[in-house]
Amino acid sequence: MTKRDNASQSKQFSIYLRSTNEWIPVTKEQYKEHSKFYGSFRKKKQDHCKCTCPHQKWWFCNADCETCKYRTGGDTVSFDFMYFNAETAGITPLEFLESNVNDFTIDVDNKLISIEIIHYIQDVAPFILSVASMRLKGLTDTEIAKKLGMPRTTLLARVNKTADLIREKFPDYNV
Repeated sequence: MTKRDNASQSKQFSIYLRSTNEWIPVTKEQYKEHSKFYGSFRKKKQDHCKCTCPHQKWWFCNADCETCKYRTGGDTVSFDFMYFNAETAGITPLEFLESNVNDFTIDVDNKLISIEIIHYIQDVAPFILSVASMRLKGLTDTEIAKKLGMPRTTLLARVNKTADLIREKFPDYNV
């Protein structure tokens, strides 16, 4: 038997319990399992700057971060924290969230109004949607009128009449 084999057989494994301030003897398997769990836990906390435990004190970790003297605030920020940059001078995360919620509400309202206008057009003059589609494709009014089988002036009169009806129905919106 070599010195190395003798040393590994006689090596005692123990785990420190911070709550009782004592060392508990354990088997090699228990020690490895303990080290693996608490090591990965500590590493995750260190990745988020929540643990400043030095290498010499890793044995001290028991995953009770709330009572640990090496605990720090990390990358988690309070809603009262003020951000200062070129776009948002002196804005808190809460104000940022509130402003985005307002934008979202406006977007939803605009989308609902757009859907309501489209349904109204479908009821009043369904051919206008196909005219709009053809205009988006780059066709001229003359080409559209020819495709629909009507004079260009009739097409323009119907488009203008439909636009007037929409403005009457939805006066608060710039249609």
